[in-house]
Amino acid sequence: VDLKRDVTIEEVNTAFAAASQGSLHGILDITDEPLVSIDFNTNEHSAIIDGLSTMVIGTSKVKVLAWYDNE
Repeated sequence: VDLKRDVTIEEVNTAFAAASQGSLHGILDITDEPLVSIDFNTNEHSAIIDGLSTMVIGTSKVKVLAWYDNE
């Protein structure tokens, strides 16, 4: 994602955490634990952000990894 302003990894993850507790509660979640795909089986959220994999490229491009249970 190419953003209009500079951001840090912490800001991105904080925004996802706030969304997961606010308007996207029950839909979005975020984790900062080193998990693998099997750990998300039976998770009811539509997407779980892998906070350890969030990257800021340069100062305003963001790469986010999200997991989901496709079963």
